[in-house]
Amino acid sequence: MKQLSLGVVALLLSGCLTTVNIDNQHTAPQVMNNAPAPMLNQQLVEPEAEPPAQYTFTPRKHHKQLNDYIEQLALTLSDSIAASNDPTIAVTSFVELNQSLQHTNQLGNQLSEGLMSALQRFGFITVDFKVMNDIKITDRGDFGFSRQLSELNHDLHADHVLSGSLIYRQQGVEIQARVVNLKSKALAASARTVVPYYVLQDIAL
Repeated sequence: MKQLSLGVVALLLSGCLTTVNIDNQHTAPQVMNNAPAPMLNQQLVEPEAEPPAQYTFTPRKHHKQLNDYIEQLALTLSDSIAASNDPTIAVTSFVELNQSLQHTNQLGNQLSEGLMSALQRFGFITVDFKVMNDIKITDRGDFGFSRQLSELNHDLHADHVLSGSLIYRQQGVEIQARVVNLKSKALAASARTVVPYYVLQDIAL
C-alpha cells in the first residue's frame, strides 16, 4: 500500500514539473515576440540632430591689429608687382562691394593709407594724388591735402592704381585688393585676406 502511494505521489510530482515546463515554453516565445516593439517605437520618436549653431569667435585678449593685415596684403601684392617694370602706383579708397562701387568708410580709407605706406617701404613708387599744388594756410591750421579737384594737380603721374573691395562675411570683412594698369586695365597683382570683426571694434564700418 505504501509502495502504491509513493508511486502516485511520484506520478503527481512529475505531472507538476511537466506542467511548469510547458508553461515556460509558452511564455518564452511571447517575450521574444514583444521585445522588438519598444525598440521600434524609440526609433520612430527619436528627434533628428540639429545642425551646429553658427557663432562669431571673440577672444578676450589678442594682439592683432589692422596694420598686421595691411602688411600681409602689401607683401602678397609685392611678389607680383615686382614682375612689372618699376610701376608708379596710386592708391585709392577700398569700396563696399555693391552696385555703385562708390561707397567707402573708415576701414576703406585706412586700408588706402596703410597700403600706400607699406608699398613705399617695400621699394615701390607710390603717388599721393591728394596733395595740393600749394600749402593752404588758414586760421584752423596748415593743410597739404584736399579732396577738391580744383585744388589738385590734374596730372596723376601714375601708371597703376591699387584699390579693392570690402565684403562683409559672418566672421569678418573680406578684403580683395588688386593693382591694375591704368592704360591697359590689365591686372598686375591681387591679394585677399579676412579681417576678424574683433580686430575692427574701434573702426566705423
